[in-house]
Amino acid sequence: MKCLNIKKALAAWQELQPLSDKDRERLSRRFTVDFNYNSNHIEGNTLTYGQTEILLLFGFTYV
Repeated sequence: MKCLNIKKALAAWQELQPLSDKDRERLSRRFTVDFNYNSNHIEGNTLTYGQTEILLLFGFTYV
């Protein structure tokens, strides 16, 4: 049963390959923001997800 689920997931993933440059960039940005937001949140940072995104992608800071 689990083997069948893994095969289905692998087949679905393979249909999406190769990723276009646009999709690869979008995935990279999403991972960067998600990872940093969650990591900082664990450490007690009070930035919102949107503020984290603006900081990382555009370099703006909040005072």
